[in-house]
Amino acid sequence: MNNNSDKENPKRDAFSFFWSFKDAIMGLEDENEKLAIYEALTDYAFLGIEPTDLTPICKIIWKLVKPNIDSSIKRYDACVNNGKKGAEYGSLGGRPKKKKETPEETPEETPKKPLNKNKNKDKNKDKNKDLKENLCIDIDERKNFLSTTVSEDFLKFNNWLKENCPFVLKVATQMTEKQYNQILGQYSKKDLCEVLQNLNNWKDFPKKRTSVYISVIDELKKKGGNNGTARGFKNAV
Repeated sequence: MNNNSDKENPKRDAFSFFWSFKDAIMGLEDENEKLAIYEALTDYAFLGIEPTDLTPICKIIWKLVKPNIDSSIKRYDACVNNGKKGAEYGSLGGRPKKKKETPEETPEETPKKPLNKNKNKDKNKDKNKDLKENLCIDIDERKNFLSTTVSEDFLKFNNWLKENCPFVLKVATQMTEKQYNQILGQYSKKDLCEVLQNLNNWKDFPKKRTSVYISVIDELKKKGGNNGTARGFKNAV
């Protein structure tokens, strides 16, 4: 057993002593062993001195309690170090303030604009409308679309427009299949083709008019129409 009674300045002045320590020591029958293990605990906790002359049974108890004492010492030393830092800052007027970030260091985020759902719906609606009504794009480029959504007769009509009335295809709003069928309900294809060819010869047609259907109706009304039987486009011109 170590004799450290003459050492008056311990490295630490407190440590955590758990009930499990006392419970283990109470199992010793030899009072000298009990005293030896108590001395070993306090010498190590206060002075940092590890025991060297313990009996075998005391060594077993020592190995069991040592990890808990090490944790207690670690916590104690951390508190002491933090206290020293606090005292140092206090003598200097307090802990240094954190550096504030300048506007240059933290650029402002651009606020996100809320999504306008109605606007997106309108865009999709207009897009679908253009696909159905505006046929001014090249016939070859829209063959796949037309072949699955319009009749073969209307497809032939658009092919005829491309070959005979390319100027008419420059007008903003082209004729839809529904409008085409409405015209053929009152007029013959021959009358329709003649009117379209006349409009094609009008150089200012795409500038002055925005709808092929309205322009054709106006011209057919002026012409008086033929109300004849509608025929195929091969025989219409």
